[in-house]
Amino acid sequence: ENKNFELMIIGGGAAGLVASVAAGAIGVKTALVEKNRLGGECSWTGCIPSKTLISLGNLIYKANHLPLKKKKKNEINIPFVDYKNQVMDYVRETTHNASKASKARDLLTRYGVELIFGSPKFLDHHHIEIDKLNYHAKKFIICTGSSPVVPKINGLKRGYLTNQTIWNLKKMPDSLLVIGGGPIGVELAQAFHHLGTQVTLFNDLNRLLIHDDAELVEDFTKYLENEGLKINLNYSVSKIIKDKKGWRVSMKDD
Repeated sequence: ENKNFELMIIGGGAAGLVASVAAGAIGVKTALVEKNRLGGECSWTGCIPSKTLISLGNLIYKANHLPLKKKKKNEINIPFVDYKNQVMDYVRETTHNASKASKARDLLTRYGVELIFGSPKFLDHHHIEIDKLNYHAKKFIICTGSSPVVPKINGLKRGYLTNQTIWNLKKMPDSLLVIGGGPIGVELAQAFHHLGTQVTLFNDLNRLLIHDDAELVEDFTKYLENEGLKINLNYSVSKIIKDKKGWRVSMKDD
């Protein structure tokens, strides 16, 4: 027996939540299907964790680069806690607390939207199956978002991080290789650099942030390099080998 809806929305991220509430608010019998957790990328692997990390990085970097003159060696000593072992826990805690404070579930309930957790499988144009239960809808909206694209690099099979899995780190790494000079790669590279990680960024194009203003990006790239971030343009990673010390990388000039 089918459970019937006028509209079923697949994906409980920002788009799916907005669409669900909008439909429910005008009286459309609506269900929202989510396989994992409400909020999507922005809540769990994007805006909230990344901006928390960036904020911490800026504070610690600025404190470590105060324009103060030392009269004697080691005279200035800022008594920071051992933040390298605590930063990622703080980011996860902030992300979790932000999710708890979200009114998403309350809004769905208020506007009569049924929340269904599970991975749907389409049976035909109007029927899906979730955990062996069948659902019917006149219309579906697909809001499943996107997944990281892992480059095809010889030796890159496991053990790497993406913008989604990097938040599972237990502590700050001593070194980090970032492949890709888009907005996510650049902001993560700078944030980890500010927090004391030795970061090297590779981009196979001749500039970072290819969709942004060229003159601004040129100045920004110089700013990052002056901070100490290692940037390699027109280079792509051709081979990666994992050994006891970490990762060894071969690169080629594009």
